[in-house]
Amino acid sequence: MNFLVDIPESWLALSPRAISQSWRQSQSGSTLNSGWTIYLNQLCLQTVLPWLQEDTTPQTGTGLNTRALTCIWDVVNGTAIQVPGQALPQTSTPVQPRRLILIPTETIDTDELRVPQEWVDIPDWLGDYYLAVQINLDEGWAKPWGYTTHFQLKTRGQYDSCDRSYGLSQEHLVSDLSLLWLEQQFCPQHQTRATIEPLTELSQTQAEQLIQRLANPEILVPRLEIPFSSWGALLERPQWRGQLYRSRRGLPTIIVKQWFENQLENRLENLVQLGWQSLEAFQSSFSQGSDNPAFGFRSMTHFSEAQVIQVRTVDLEATQVLLVLELTREPDERITIKAQLYPVSGDRYLPPQAQLSLLTDTEEILSSVTARTQDNIIQLQRFKCDPGFNFGIQVTLGDAEVTEHFMA
Repeated sequence: MNFLVDIPESWLALSPRAISQSWRQSQSGSTLNSGWTIYLNQLCLQTVLPWLQEDTTPQTGTGLNTRALTCIWDVVNGTAIQVPGQALPQTSTPVQPRRLILIPTETIDTDELRVPQEWVDIPDWLGDYYLAVQINLDEGWAKPWGYTTHFQLKTRGQYDSCDRSYGLSQEHLVSDLSLLWLEQQFCPQHQTRATIEPLTELSQTQAEQLIQRLANPEILVPRLEIPFSSWGALLERPQWRGQLYRSRRGLPTIIVKQWFENQLENRLENLVQLGWQSLEAFQSSFSQGSDNPAFGFRSMTHFSEAQVIQVRTVDLEATQVLLVLELTREPDERITIKAQLYPVSGDRYLPPQAQLSLLTDTEEILSSVTARTQDNIIQLQRFKCDPGFNFGIQVTLGDAEVTEHFMA
C-alpha cells in the first residue's frame, strides 16, 4: 500500500466524463444552490478518490450510494471517505480505519480551511482528518492543498456562528500530504479526535414536524434555520435526512399508517391523487364498465384477511402493471407489508423482466424479484417495520422506473 506517498506536483485534471456525470447529478438538487454543491462535491469525489485509491486496497471509499450522498450534499458541503487500516511494518498489529473528510471549495485564495459544523460536531459524521480541495472549473483541475485533524479544528479552529463552520488558517494546516499516510501508518495512537458533546435526542414526531417545516421551498439554507442540536440530530439519522431531501424536492413520502385511519379524509384524498386507492374502490371501478384486470388479480381471495389493501397502476414503457400493497397492523404497532405486482389492462401475464424491489431509504436494493415468461404475479417476501421506518418500493422494466417512498 502506498497511500499518499510520492505525491506528484501536478494537479488533478477534471475529466470530461466526471464533469458530465457530476452535472447530471446536480440536477437532483432541491434548489439551485444545493445543485451546485452537489456538482462540486461529486466532481471532487470522482477526481480525488481515484487518486487516493492508487496502489491501495479497493476498500477506500464512501460506503454510500449516489442517492445517499445526494441527500447529504443537498444541505451541506463535504464528503466522508473511509480509509482502511493496514498492518504496521514488521508487525501484525492492524491500524484502525480512519475517516477523511473532503472539503471542496472554488475560492481562489487558500488561506483558510472552512469546515461545516456538521462534520465536526455530529458524532457519527466527524472525521479523523480533513482535506481541503481547491476546484478550478475554468482551468479544469482539482488541487488537494492541505489537511488537519478534528482535534486541531476543535482546539485551534475559530467557530463562526453566522454560517456554522470552523475555520483554520493555512499556517495550521499540513501542506505535505505524504505525512498524512506516514502519520497513520507509524503513529496509530496519535490523537486525531477531540471530545464532543452529544446531540439532542429527537422523537419521531419531532423529526416529522421539523421535516415538514424545513420542506418549505422558501427556506434556502435549512441548516441555519433551526438550532444546531436539533439539526444535527435530524441529519444524523439516514432515514430522516432522506425524508428531508425528498420533502424539499416535493417528492412525497407516503405515511402508511394513514391507510388505517379513515378519518383523515384530506390526507387520504392526497393519496388518491398520487394514484393509490383501496382494493374496494379499485374493484368498483371495474364493475362500472371499465376493462377487467387480469385473471390473476380477479382471483386474489387470499387478501380477505388483510386489514388494508392499497392498489395503484404503474406505467412501464408501453404497458401497465398493478402494484398492490397488503398491510396488517400488528398488536405491537409494527406493520407487516407484502408487495405484489400483477398484470393489468387485459394482459394475462406480466411483461418478462419486470422487476419489483424493496429499497432502503437511500434506495439501496434490499431484495428484488423479476418476472419470468408467463408469470401472472411476482411478490416480495413479507416484512415487518417499526413506526417511523422508511423504505421504498420500486418497479422497473428496461429503462422505465417508478419508485414509491413510504414511512411506517
